[in-house]
Amino acid sequence: MVDSPSFWPTAFDGLLCLMILLLGWRVVFTTDLFRAALTFFVFGLLVSLAWVRLQAVDLALAEAAIGAGLTGDAVALTIENGRLEALKPAFGGFDPRAMRLALRPIPVFESSLTLHTKEQVHAMMAVMGDNDICIMRGHGVVVCGKSVEEATIKAIKLDALAEINLALARLGKSATISEADIAAFQARAGKGDGSLQPVWRYYVEWLKNS
Repeated sequence: MVDSPSFWPTAFDGLLCLMILLLGWRVVFTTDLFRAALTFFVFGLLVSLAWVRLQAVDLALAEAAIGAGLTGDAVALTIENGRLEALKPAFGGFDPRAMRLALRPIPVFESSLTLHTKEQVHAMMAVMGDNDICIMRGHGVVVCGKSVEEATIKAIKLDALAEINLALARLGKSATISEADIAAFQARAGKGDGSLQPVWRYYVEWLKNS
């Protein structure tokens, strides 16, 4: 019955599942990279909402971060004049954790195929080396951490850095801050690498209240 207390939650969950399946199909079969990236972004948010409906807030936050981090041209690279340009340190005190990611070149794995075999994974790992992050061109990003919290926060900060780089590139502006600011940032104790728990709690509360 429509007036049943369980009808609307069940209908919402059914519609959510249908939308996730539809967007997943669109991501796989869309040939335009930018459109696929935007579709995947929405797909990630809906999957995150599904985890919230299942009362798995931690997984929802991880999915939201990583889903946002896989937004194609806003993921660790910006597309400019048909070529890929690496992320640059675009700010300092605005977000020290994100700034820290840009101080070390982020490797790019050029294959856009899904990694199905050990050989493909080993090839990606060879490019990744001892870095915590590796960009898979036209596909996504691999982010490593000692915990789910650490990897998720890195993905969130990577996305923030990429979005600023992308916005500056669209304006035709240089994304790099001065060498003096970079040197001063590197000389600081911590360099944006403090405790993860306050940051994690912030994003958990943000997700609960969003």
